[in-house]
Amino acid sequence: MISHDHITLTSPDEPVIFASLCDISCSICAPASMNAHEIAAYANEHGTKSELGPWKVFDVYEITRTSHTPNPCNQVDGRVHWFLLSEQMTKRAGQ
Repeated sequence: MISHDHITLTSPDEPVIFASLCDISCSICAPASMNAHEIAAYANEHGTKSELGPWKVFDVYEITRTSHTPNPCNQVDGRVHWFLLSEQMTKRAGQ
């Protein structure tokens, strides 16, 4: 499990973007009931717009070979953390 800094939730039922790296990546803590399509839609509606294309859910296992996306939240039961890359970065990561 990946450990993160404390995440401030406005509601236990809502996703929250808790980390981002410019136009490259963002991370979302969300209820486990949300799927990848819902997470990407949320990121593209509420996140910083990336000049490298829309946000796409990306399984970090493709890079790290250690953990998958999503992974369990280390702070709140029933939530998971999603990792997203901008569209251009997903293409580069897949090469």
